[in-house]
Amino acid sequence: MLDLVIFDLAALVAAEAPNEPVIAVFYDHFVSSRDVWIAANRSEAEREQTEDWLYANGVYYGKLLMRPADDTRGVVDLKMRWLHDGTIPRERVLCAYDREAPVADMYRAEGIQCFLVL
Repeated sequence: MLDLVIFDLAALVAAEAPNEPVIAVFYDHFVSSRDVWIAANRSEAEREQTEDWLYANGVYYGKLLMRPADDTRGVVDLKMRWLHDGTIPRERVLCAYDREAPVADMYRAEGIQCFLVL
């Protein structure tokens, strides 16, 4: 079943404020009973601050993926690893939203529809 939607954390933020159009799409997926996950390029060390910001801005999600504190690989490699090691269950992914063109290209190369957010 394709019921999982992946959002890049940076796509939800515009100049440290909520990116309202993207959050509206996020919310539409959420209320449609899709499992909405956030894949962040932020360190696990910033989890509490990130969760607080999401909660304060009304962004409710199923799972928040964050890079391990000691992981310095590029964002494309990080998100590809999550797809390949099963952290993101590929067979459930309906689509993804990302702000980085190379990440969007990677998702597409992996057979996942990805919308590039400006």
